[in-house]
Amino acid sequence: MMFYIIRLANVYEIDLEKSIYLKEKINAKKYNKKSICDKDFFN
Repeated sequence: MMFYIIRLANVYEIDLEKSIYLKEKINAKKYNKKSICDKDFFN
C-alpha cells in the first residue's frame, strides 16, 4: 500500500513530508492540541 501512495505522490508531484506536517498542524488546530511541529512541544 505504501508503494502506491509514494508512487501517486510522485506522479502528482506531491511533497509527502510537507503534507504530513500540514496535516499535523490542521489536526492540532481542529482538536485544540499542541502540534508536534511546534518548537515548544518537547519542552
